[in-house]
Amino acid sequence: MSVPLLFLDVDGPLNPSGNNHPTGYERHEMKPQAWQARFPGKSESEIRPLPVKLNPQHGHRLRELAAEGYELVWDTDYVARHHEGQSHLHIVHPGIGLTDRDFDALSAFGSMVRDTSQTL
Repeated sequence: MSVPLLFLDVDGPLNPSGNNHPTGYERHEMKPQAWQARFPGKSESEIRPLPVKLNPQHGHRLRELAAEGYELVWDTDYVARHHEGQSHLHIVHPGIGLTDRDFDALSAFGSMVRDTSQTL
């Protein structure tokens, strides 16, 4: 049985874009290496931080989905190259981020895939 894949788009769903700051999100300022590479010739102290908004509850919820049998995938091109099983496109509003309704929809899809695979 193949497992359902959950593709996560970080910018928008997990890190709401723009000036939105939905309830539950915390602002962080980061300087990851990929960000610093965009400013060749500048020292780390000269580079402004990358603002990131994250909701700590999402980590818990994503681990729950993984425990339900999802394989969490971060590469949006992965499915075209590697996965022949069932898939589900679930769009998350980039200004709102993930909500309980999103997690419920993903959990329902996982249940449907498991139920379908058991009857084959």
